[in-house]
Amino acid sequence: MLYSPDAGQLIGSHHGSLALFYRTHVSVPVYEEISCQYSLYIKARDGSFVQLGETGHGRYDSEVAHDWREVCFGPDVHWEGHRPATLTALGIFGLTHEQLLQSEWVQNDTLTVKCLLEVRPRYFDSRLSVGLSAELPGPSIVRDMQALFEKGTNSDVRFMVEGEVIHAHSAVLCQRSDVLESQLTTGMQESISKVIVIEDCSARIFRAFLKFLYTDNLPSVEELAAQVSCSAADDDSWQLKEMQALLAVSH
Repeated sequence: MLYSPDAGQLIGSHHGSLALFYRTHVSVPVYEEISCQYSLYIKARDGSFVQLGETGHGRYDSEVAHDWREVCFGPDVHWEGHRPATLTALGIFGLTHEQLLQSEWVQNDTLTVKCLLEVRPRYFDSRLSVGLSAELPGPSIVRDMQALFEKGTNSDVRFMVEGEVIHAHSAVLCQRSDVLESQLTTGMQESISKVIVIEDCSARIFRAFLKFLYTDNLPSVEELAAQVSCSAADDDSWQLKEMQALLAVSH
């Protein structure tokens, strides 16, 4: 931080009274950029801090700065000979150095300054509203896995069930079923042919089982259970047989 008693030269062509000082440490010709927001506060005699000027914004861009490696930011900092019309008073709270020494802002010959500094990421755009947000799509893994099963894209396993061919993916099957993993990876005939014949199970039930392996969803279980519990038929009923077949395959 720099202070000029007469609100004169700080560094180079920068003039003002109190300022933040930045010097780049880059010693080779590479691109460097910083952007910051700052607020300066002066401590009063009662211990409170009062903001000096408005919250300011500063930026250093080596492409614009060319050969100079230092820059100042502050409420009354300006280029020599280019004082803005809005800058009506120089000095801390418009006081001269002599007035400042006798003011409430100096205690025991000490001026206490607090600085709130926020360094912003490169290419920060101050025009962006803080309230802007992006709408992220909801989870789609279940839907995507179901589509993968139904389309059979890049499938490498075929199940033969009641004369019907059902395509599947060995990566999913091995991850989800120890029985199928054993059939497909331990040198059994199915591991070579990638064709598995399913008996004693209807194609509809086995397809529902595979859908469960892909999506973790099996709504037909509740439907079949409801049919069995509400039926007075004996164990030979087709509902119970399908239920038993489903449980046998799934275990």
